[in-house]
Formats: sequence, structure tokens, C-alpha cells
Amino acid sequence: MTASKKLVLAMPFFDGLQWQRGVGEVFDTSKLDEKVAEKLEAKGYLVTEQVYRARLNPEAARIQEAAEASQGELQSIYALFPGVTTTEGVKAAVGALQAKVPSAEDLQKVSSARTFARQLGQLYPDAKTPDDLLTAVRQAQGESASLREKLKVAEADLSAAQASAAKPEDVQALAEYRSLVGDLLPEGLAPTAVKALKAKGYVTKGVVSRIPRAELDAVSGVGPEALKLLDGWAPYVGAEPSAPAQG
Repeated sequence: MTASKKLVLAMPFFDGLQWQRGVGEVFDTSKLDEKVAEKLEAKGYLVTEQVYRARLNPEAARIQEAAEASQGELQSIYALFPGVTTTEGVKAAVGALQAKVPSAEDLQKVSSARTFARQLGQLYPDAKTPDDLLTAVRQAQGESASLREKLKVAEADLSAAQASAAKPEDVQALAEYRSLVGDLLPEGLAPTAVKALKAKGYVTKGVVSRIPRAELDAVSGVGPEALKLLDGWAPYVGAEPSAPAQG
């Protein structure tokens, strides 16, 4: 004998003693041998109520199945919110729960903040507390600002140096000029002395060495220091010989 199983008679059959004709009625399987019941179920004589309804009216069976599933889901929701017994109550409870759940954007912000905190911890391993970390970050920001200022100064100095640097073509032209006229005025002369000597045309060693010192001393802007420097640079060798008179 087998335990009672709630099945419905789907087709009439002869059990050896009598015909079973109660189609659509629940069939008592408790009096059947287990193997016999399995064969009847396998051949479609006995089916579940759900299967039987589906055979009679597939659309109604589908609706019933959906209703039962919805009922199961509703019971699950009620289990989540004890004390809630109405649909409106469930909606209100779900809305309140959703309000407490952080959004994807909030979760992303939290994740980014944690990543940033880990990176700061790696940069400043000696910082043991949030205050220590904040102090270290502020100190680093101050050092960074100082470095930026130094970089600006260096860039300005570089720009000035580039602006004042002689162009290659100018250097070449100066070299060619010096090869023709000789060395120019020495370094160390005061700007006023340089300007005065240039105004007189006294700009090369050859010219300066033939100018009497009294004349150099008389040039406005050429003082004792400039005269001493010129003497050491281009000692006086005498006036340039005059060309012989034509007979």
C-alpha cells in the first residue's frame, strides 16, 4: 500500500474488479499498490489537480497558476514586514525601505573615498590618526605651493636668459667683425665710459693704443679707473705715422 497522494482521475480505467469512472474527482490512492499508482500516473490516468485544470481550460489554468504565484509572493512580502496586512501597507513599507537604501551614486562615492583614504595612508604611513593624516596633507600642500612658486621664478629666469642670449647669427657676425677690426673695448668699463668711447670711435684695441692718454683723459665719462683699465688693455704705442707728403 502507498501513502495517500492527492491525484485526480483524468480517464476512466478498469481496476480488475470495477470501472473507475469519476473523472475530475480526487482519487484515493491509499488503497493502491505504490507501483500500480505510479503506472497509472505515468500513463495519464491519474494527474494532479493543476494538470487536470490545464487540460480542461489552459487559459484558466494559466491564470490560476499566476494567481497562486502572486499569492506566494505576497505571503513572502508579508513575512518581510510583520504586522503589515494590506497592499497599501506593503507599498508604504517598501517605500520606506527604499529610502534607507543608498543609491548607486552614493555607493560609488563611498568606494572612491575609501580608495582615496587607502592611497593617502600609503603616502603617509607615519600618520596614525585622521588628524595626523590631515596635518601631513596640509604640509605637503604647502611644500607643493612653494615648489610651484620656485618653478615660476625659474621659468621667468629662463625666459629672461633666452631673451638676452645672443642669436647664433649675431655671434657669427661679431666674430667676423672682430677678425677685421681687432678686439673691442674690454669688459669692466663703466657704461658711461663705453658710451663716451663709442661716440668718439675709440672701440678697438688698435685705435685706443694710438690715442694719446691726454685725449682719452679729456673724454667726458672716462675717469681714472677707466683710463687705468684701458692702459692695461691697450698700452699707448704712439700716434699712427702720417703718410709722407707728395712731392
